Amino acid sequence: MILPRFSLAACLMLTSCRVLTPTASLHPQFTRDIRPILEQRCAACHNKKLLSNAWSVENRALAFASKPGIGPIIVPGSPDKSLLIKAITVPDAHPQAMPILSDRVPAREVELLRQWIADGASWPADARGNIVPPRSAVDY
Repeated sequence: MILPRFSLAACLMLTSCRVLTPTASLHPQFTRDIRPILEQRCAACHNKKLLSNAWSVENRALAFASKPGIGPIIVPGSPDKSLLIKAITVPDAHPQAMPILSDRVPAREVELLRQWIADGASWPADARGNIVPPRSAVDY
């Protein structure tokens, strides 16, 4: 039996839907997927104004800088060597568990960060990669 042309076209459209689905979970993008997580979960504390000698997420250069005695916080291509992943996945009672001031990072966001780092942790060096920390009470 030969399928009518419409049915064949409909079948092709349905089978191709899997190919056309968003790939955020496969390959997170900084501006779409990662920046919002860093803004919401990290920037309130991890900025040069509040923690001048600590890790900052304000831009690529600061985020990838190696910290004396600690090393790099993000190791492109190696999520298991990245202290960022370790800090957001250790148990709540651990002294290095992050974030301190808000709820723990949800599993979906941890996986996005892990995959982004595994993919090389692409972070724009221009203004698209800048993160402005929220204003704190000391700013008013």
